[in-house]
Amino acid sequence: MVRSSVHRRAGFTLVEALVVVSIIVILASLTTAAVVRALQSAEDARVVAEIKQLENAIAAFKSEFGVDYVPGHVKLFNNLNNYNAANLKTTDPVAFETKQFLATMFPRLPFAGTIAWSGSGSGTYELFGPECLVFFLGGRNGLDGFSKNQTDPWNGAGSRNKPFFEFDQKRLKLMAWNTSFPAYLDPYNSGAAEDQPYYYFTSKKGGDYSALDTFVPSPGAYGTIRIAPFRDTSNRFINPNGFQILSAGRDKRIGNFTLTTAEPFVKWSNGTFTSAASPGNEPQDNLANFHPVKLGIPQ
Repeated sequence: MVRSSVHRRAGFTLVEALVVVSIIVILASLTTAAVVRALQSAEDARVVAEIKQLENAIAAFKSEFGVDYVPGHVKLFNNLNNYNAANLKTTDPVAFETKQFLATMFPRLPFAGTIAWSGSGSGTYELFGPECLVFFLGGRNGLDGFSKNQTDPWNGAGSRNKPFFEFDQKRLKLMAWNTSFPAYLDPYNSGAAEDQPYYYFTSKKGGDYSALDTFVPSPGAYGTIRIAPFRDTSNRFINPNGFQILSAGRDKRIGNFTLTTAEPFVKWSNGTFTSAASPGNEPQDNLANFHPVKLGIPQ
């Protein structure tokens, strides 16, 4: 009888093992990249959805108070008598516009005595767009709305109007340029010092975004960079009859633009940026209510 001999392999050769390991590594890297892209897309979608919610909250606020816009720059005096200063329109136009707006919101506000905007009877507080979103849409503390006592709408007691937007308390942050009234961090925040809030600029009567509403958030990561509303390359404001809400994006940079007083606005047109100085690439991942995709991606 002839017996057949069968040679059994003891295992993979070194070359075969290396091939298998290489394939596993490649598959793992592809899977990881796909997961990262999916997570980033989900995060982007969350920001876009939240910007839409802020748009809806602004519309609800305007309807409730019978106003045409939500301010993007106000000056709050704890001493209400300061709003009655002579020639206020000329000497302090932001304070003058603030008085007009507060008088529309709260017709019974006395503009005499004090109001505890800051918890005391003295002090002046300048709020730019990021703080204005929280102040007007969230009311007291950004969470409690306004008191229904129109002679003292900032009062912490009594019945209140419901906030127009449900701010996440963990994302309310005092920024370097305003340590009294919080701004609202976008969902890209990670608890780091460079986290950025939603930026907000508004037109009041159409096409009248004000250079007074631009600001330099210093001290901070931006240094002398001016944060400003966007115009197109023909110098026309984007959303001329509305407002602009901007997220700095994943890189937490709204734009590396060193603008001048004479040229205080970023220019943007369908993914192309120009300015008085050479722009950086930071805006390419910004998200805004005036463009359906990231600002660096053509529509």
